[in-house]
Amino acid sequence: MGFGQSKEKRIIFIDGSNVAFGFTNAKIGKIDSKDEKNFSAEGLKIAIFHFRKLGHEVKAIIPEFRMYKASNKQIMKDLKDSGFLMLIASKAYDDKVLLEAALKNNAAIVSNHRFRDVSAETQRYNAVIQKRQIRYNWACDKFILTQDPYGRNGPSLNEILYK
Repeated sequence: MGFGQSKEKRIIFIDGSNVAFGFTNAKIGKIDSKDEKNFSAEGLKIAIFHFRKLGHEVKAIIPEFRMYKASNKQIMKDLKDSGFLMLIASKAYDDKVLLEAALKNNAAIVSNHRFRDVSAETQRYNAVIQKRQIRYNWACDKFILTQDPYGRNGPSLNEILYK
């Protein structure tokens, strides 16, 4: 990269269910992910705007039915109307859609999911899972990213965020 040139920011695809349930889990402890009221629209919004503040294009991928069963339907409507949500068919496997979107767009994904089932089925997504997955933590209602998501020898957060 030459003088004065900057790296291009990657598109960020968020595992919406993982982040939304993770937020609630961090706030109240062990939750039942089948109980839709635990899907936190607030947590999803915090994560989306974290990356927007960094200047990234962001899309949270969620099954369509979660739009209508989330903790705050107005926040979900606002996120959808602003173009931050990618709604998928409710019966579709959202993990595969997330990984396919990242693969086709050379994007990063935000999820604490391990994707073992997908990795066992196909190696197609291994580059995304092994080099462009960003793990997160919640500290109360603060969204925190690991600076070295793959340890000392793997890509840093900045290497993942930029192409």
